[in-house]
Amino acid sequence: MNSIKRLEKDNKNINERLELQGSNQNSTNQSLEKKLERMTEERDHIKEEFDVVKSDRESKIDNMRRQFDREKEIIKQKNTDLQNKCKNTDAK
Repeated sequence: MNSIKRLEKDNKNINERLELQGSNQNSTNQSLEKKLERMTEERDHIKEEFDVVKSDRESKIDNMRRQFDREKEIIKQKNTDLQNKCKNTDAK
């Protein structure tokens, strides 16, 4: 009879430990899910920031390229004008 009570008590203790482990695993899973959600949000935010910076950089590069092309054309025109002046001077 004593061994039955002891076995019942052991069974009850084991069941309580299993329930505790199950609740610990649930809270761990919930914690990990929250962490994953937070990290996903952070990743999305960083990606948005990256896209903005990338777009801004590309815009600046395009602006500089257009400015360079304009200055290049101005220099070409000045060079042509100077060459024409030299030809006119040589012709006189």
